[in-house]
Amino acid sequence: SKLFQKKEKSEKDEYFKANDLACEFFQKQLLSTSEGKKVLEYLHGRGVTDQTIEDFKLGFAPDKYDALYPELLKKGIRKEVLIKSGFVSAKNVAADQIFDKYRGRLMFPIFDYLGRICGFGGRALSEGQMPKYLNSADNIVYNKSDVLYGFSHAKQAIKEKNQIILVEGYFDVL
Repeated sequence: SKLFQKKEKSEKDEYFKANDLACEFFQKQLLSTSEGKKVLEYLHGRGVTDQTIEDFKLGFAPDKYDALYPELLKKGIRKEVLIKSGFVSAKNVAADQIFDKYRGRLMFPIFDYLGRICGFGGRALSEGQMPKYLNSADNIVYNKSDVLYGFSHAKQAIKEKNQIILVEGYFDVL
């Protein structure tokens, strides 16, 4: 029914908005904090250019339990969306015992084929931090097996060259 489609679309919009706001937050952490500067040096050391950092909207999640989620709550994102998107873990939602899931990680926004941010991959930055990669939870806008990282950035070149090169990891794509 039309009503159901409208409700689903507005719910999806809220998830996309949460992802966009989180991406902006992570980018600011990477580019404007002293912790972020170290991560920038790490990226440059791996051969990633500033242009690529900008094109792929790479970011940094600070090593804090309450850096991201209060920002998103302030901007009107509901707790339920924060939990289902995988931005937070909850010990006790009613008692507000929720905390950022991405801490001390290099953040790779994941774009759907239309170029909308639908999820994130967070790479561990410290020795022994597990898991090495932490991905968004499957939700209404993100399904890990439906998304090919970097496809939205490459689709024009794929059309022009009529070929595609598949690689395994985020850094391989960059």
